[in-house]
Amino acid sequence: MKRVSTPHAHGSTAPPLHRRLAVWAIGVGLAVVGISVGSGPRLGEWLVVSEPPAQADAIIVLGGGSRQRLQTAVKLWREGYAPILLLSGGAPGTGPLTQAETMAAKARLMGVPARDLLLDNRSTTTFQNALDTLPLLYGRGATSALVVSSDYHMRRVEFLFAAVYASSGIRLRFVAAPSLRFHSRRWWSTPQSACITVSEYAKLAVNVVEVVLWEMTRFMRRLGM
Repeated sequence: MKRVSTPHAHGSTAPPLHRRLAVWAIGVGLAVVGISVGSGPRLGEWLVVSEPPAQADAIIVLGGGSRQRLQTAVKLWREGYAPILLLSGGAPGTGPLTQAETMAAKARLMGVPARDLLLDNRSTTTFQNALDTLPLLYGRGATSALVVSSDYHMRRVEFLFAAVYASSGIRLRFVAAPSLRFHSRRWWSTPQSACITVSEYAKLAVNVVEVVLWEMTRFMRRLGM
């Protein structure tokens, strides 16, 4: 598989967590207000985070039933951006299989050998995707990864993975897979797209609280409390 020249991945130092959380909380609050008064035509676009791919040690694919996620990740693998696909999803997939196992079966049919697949069969939420993929990457000695999910999902993915991976030494880049159900510039144009948009903002608000509680728990453990 060919190798691809590498633009530099994230290298800047993240601001303190409490400052990042404050910014996110304010952003979510303003976004919810925007939705409530019907003046948020750009709210769909804000959900989409996507960076140019760079060579990495692994490609993390989040489960969720979208074939575009796996297709995007396999395309990156074929183009030589990373040698490993880390398939993350412990929720039910096809039949008795988990989402990760279902993606693995499909990836093999798309030409990815089993030796290039790494599975997270535990996580059932986006937050758990971040928590459970980190030790798997540590086990492979990875220092960088591409994270792939649906375009509408990527703002939450970026927030949660940035929080969990903040001091890990693993650099992340976020690559969005297109969704046929979501229209970022006209998120209100179909009931399905509108539902996705409102749902993502509601989930993001919950995720902010989850990360705050998680950080508080870690802090208290360090203090021996």
